[in-house]
Amino acid sequence: MDTGTPDAGIPDAGASDAGTLDGGGPPPEASLRITEINPDVPQDLIELVAITGGTLTGISLQELTNSDFAFTFPQGYTVETGAVLVLHLGGSCTDAPGNPAACGQTPPFSASAWDFSMPGSLSYSGKVFELLSSKGAPVDGVPFVRASGEMPTNLVAAETSP
Repeated sequence: MDTGTPDAGIPDAGASDAGTLDGGGPPPEASLRITEINPDVPQDLIELVAITGGTLTGISLQELTNSDFAFTFPQGYTVETGAVLVLHLGGSCTDAPGNPAACGQTPPFSASAWDFSMPGSLSYSGKVFELLSSKGAPVDGVPFVRASGEMPTNLVAAETSP
């Protein structure tokens, strides 16, 4: 709730801003972190968490080593701090903007996470994933290698602090 004081020389009416910047601008960009990479049958998954809420527009994830994997979040999605986002490679559903439960609760989809589907698959041939802001600046990265090509027997959690 604003107190009615001037912002940057422009007084406002003192009403709640409802998530926009004074002057009607868009919300700030969300800050995301990669928290899980899970190559698995029947569907590969990449999980991210919003460290701070905001718009997802233009944030991208790309694999840097040996594939053409790249995903850019489309316009219209805004998330709260703590929101979980799951990229389903080879999936069949993407939640609608404003409705994180649109894909339902039938696995691998979840009503408690934002689901995004795209073509593609993962392997254990050695990967480096880089998360980029909408302006192309690196914000997070995760390398992983499994020389045998087998599922790891244990998982290591990615650091989620900014």
